[in-house]
Amino acid sequence: MELYLHYTALPERSTQADVVEALEAAMDGAGAVTGGTEHRIDMELEEERVNPKLTQGAVLTCVRTLGFGPGTRLELGGLEIDIHG
Repeated sequence: MELYLHYTALPERSTQADVVEALEAAMDGAGAVTGGTEHRIDMELEEERVNPKLTQGAVLTCVRTLGFGPGTRLELGGLEIDIHG
C-alpha cells in the first residue's frame, strides 16, 4: 500500500536525507521510502506482515516529531490527513 507525505517545506535544519532516514526508522521494516518528487515523499507499506494503519501511525508521529509545518499531509488510499488536524 502506498503512503505519500505532501509538504510545503522541510523542517528547519533538516535535509531530505535526514527525513528519509527518520521515516525508514519509524517504519522499522514495515515499509520503505521508494522515491518522491519535490514536496512529496513516496513510501510503500508492508501489508502481509503488519497492518498498514499501524505503520501509518508511526509515520504520522515521526512527521510531527520532525516538526513539519502547516499544510503537511499524509495520503493513504486517496485519503489525505492533515498532520496538524
